[in-house]
Amino acid sequence: MVTVLADAHLPYLDSFLGETCNIIRFETAEQVTQKASQADALLVRTTLKLRESAHWLKSTPIKFIGSATAGTDHLDIPYLNSLGMVVNNAPGCNARAVAEYVVTCMLEFVDFDIASLKKLTVGIAGYGHTGSSVAEILQKLGVSFRAYDPPLEQTNANFKSCSFSDFLSCDILTLHVPFTTDSEFLTQHMLGSHSQPDAKLIINASRGGVIDEDWLVDFFIDRKSGIAMTDVWVNEPNINLQLLKKSRISTPHIAGYSRQAKRNASFMICKELCNFFGIDLMDDAKLQIPKLLPLEANSLKEAVRNSHILYELNTKLRQNPQSFSSLRNDHTLRNEFGMFELANISNEDKNTAVSLGFNLSD
Repeated sequence: MVTVLADAHLPYLDSFLGETCNIIRFETAEQVTQKASQADALLVRTTLKLRESAHWLKSTPIKFIGSATAGTDHLDIPYLNSLGMVVNNAPGCNARAVAEYVVTCMLEFVDFDIASLKKLTVGIAGYGHTGSSVAEILQKLGVSFRAYDPPLEQTNANFKSCSFSDFLSCDILTLHVPFTTDSEFLTQHMLGSHSQPDAKLIINASRGGVIDEDWLVDFFIDRKSGIAMTDVWVNEPNINLQLLKKSRISTPHIAGYSRQAKRNASFMICKELCNFFGIDLMDDAKLQIPKLLPLEANSLKEAVRNSHILYELNTKLRQNPQSFSSLRNDHTLRNEFGMFELANISNEDKNTAVSLGFNLSD
């Protein structure tokens, strides 16, 4: 039987792996090192860094590492491969969840006045799974955007990236790039002292470090206008308290956290694990979430605020910045907009609600 050492906060593993695997859970990095000698596979989140400094990996029987994340900057993949370990992640697993978070931030910025949002141009850095999901919602809302992604332009003949200067000239900037320090397309401090954006709103739901946090605080103070909305931070969980105060919305790295995203991520890495070890993936029929959940709301603002966890976590993080990790790990997962059926929504808000993914009751 395959023994899997898995992060305690990865859901649905028992349902996907069932009796085909022996699942051992861990809460801390110390517990990983203590239990790794028993494991054939290791399933992680971004909270566990697996880089060359993790010398303990060399003496373990681990052959498969799965990260239930879209990004992999917490993993040194060449090093892990050099140890004979196969590494898989879950690209696109939370794209819709992050896109809904980002668009919710934009709606908050204009106080849910769609006409005002349509007068603005959104710059999207990174046009992969998440960036394109943001663009899809903006298109349905009738909001103009520019996509900046030079690496994608090199590999996709159908995509044309805007220039960096055109990106910086947008009214709203949202970042969806991997964190890189040594590639041709450096993203560390993509926004920093070298850039002078015209943006009234900057949203970072990408990775801490793609924005120079100290610069961002000073940038808006110097301009005396504009706001930031921040979900990811450089030194998580020890976050920048000045940026916490400056950001209109500050959340503990939860933009991609939804029931649907978590299920997607667990399914994707469990499927790869089963393929690697030649075992069967269990039937996940019992994981099906009800198609529609009733949601009482008289307006679009009420519908979004009643369905998204960012409002609650924004308040709690401000009250206690030291609670970052517990807020991130232990909050109730939200459902994405498409899981809700709205009753009593005003006629003027119906089209926008549908564009966001909500369902309308008859």
